[in-house]
Amino acid sequence: MSVSHDPQDPENQAALARAVKLVLQQVKDGGAPPQGFVSDGLQTVAALLTSNPALESSEMTESVLKLVELVAMSPRSEQDWVAITELLVSCAAQLEPMRHRKYIHLVTLACLTTQREVSALGKASLGRLVYFCHQLGQALEISQPLPECIGSVGGCFHLLYDNLAGFADPALALRLKEMVTLWRNLPPTMPAAASVSRQLLTALARSL
Repeated sequence: MSVSHDPQDPENQAALARAVKLVLQQVKDGGAPPQGFVSDGLQTVAALLTSNPALESSEMTESVLKLVELVAMSPRSEQDWVAITELLVSCAAQLEPMRHRKYIHLVTLACLTTQREVSALGKASLGRLVYFCHQLGQALEISQPLPECIGSVGGCFHLLYDNLAGFADPALALRLKEMVTLWRNLPPTMPAAASVSRQLLTALARSL
């Protein structure tokens, strides 16, 4: 499906909103979204948020982010994870962390899509995963409410722990240490909500 990403075009917005709902149901039923559909939806959301950040609460934004969430947590889903993560970053850049509730949702999704990126592309992407986990830790200090998908972030930390051998670069190891320290200093309820146990954070800290 090809639509204009002009946020001022109501016809195209309505058409994509209907399409997203159909694809959401398709993915829930175990299917896969059409090639490029997820990126197409995120490009439209980025355009909407650029024109008006208040559209973070629009049906379009909600539906597209739910679609990203579903494909990111579907083991069989094959996407251009790097491109999707960059589009999530573009969306988040239009929002203020302390003012817009979708900011933390977008950063959480960036962690999940970067986790898929590491699984698909290997250790070269570990630095990106550390970066987005650090961004999420900073968002947890100031943002509420938490998105439902926050509970899946624990998998990112387990992936980091399983790939500690990939942190031979001292600069990368330092970034990982700073990120872990940030998470250890959060109120205990925050890592718990993200399924990141104190034991896992301690194990990561002791391994660095």
